[in-house]
Amino acid sequence: MAPGLPVARRHQPGLIVVDRTIKGPNENYVTPEGLIPPHYLPYPWETCMPLGNWWNYFPNDAFKSAGVLVRNLCTIVARGGNYLVGIGPGPDGAFDPTVYARLKELGAWLKVNGEAIYGTRPLAPYEQGDGVFTTRRDGSARANPPCAHAWVLKLAPTAPP
Repeated sequence: MAPGLPVARRHQPGLIVVDRTIKGPNENYVTPEGLIPPHYLPYPWETCMPLGNWWNYFPNDAFKSAGVLVRNLCTIVARGGNYLVGIGPGPDGAFDPTVYARLKELGAWLKVNGEAIYGTRPLAPYEQGDGVFTTRRDGSARANPPCAHAWVLKLAPTAPP
């Protein structure tokens, strides 16, 4: 990757590259696979996590509940990261019906609460007890009146539904 990267960045200066947590000059962000860092991180990162227990299709996989997806999303955003949820189609190219249901449930939650996720940044103290905090990216938390979002995330452990 290293030899071609300067050429690519000349053509696209904002290009972001990941070396999959191999520290080096090409690592623009960190991707902790399958876990959420335990605290706010001051640099770009993304949690990559499958919706079920496997990245690929697995018959009768146990999928995360919508509540767990929402909790993960809120925690990740409050800690400064992005959330990549992996789903794998079955042999026929279709997703398990539960995948569609979970994505629909997450979409319904985001339709109501998306302003606390999209276009936001973490707000110190980031988390307190079961609560997480974000604010608008444009800094309007300092505006009059201030804008801050707080979520209380009292859900069951990360067990499947």
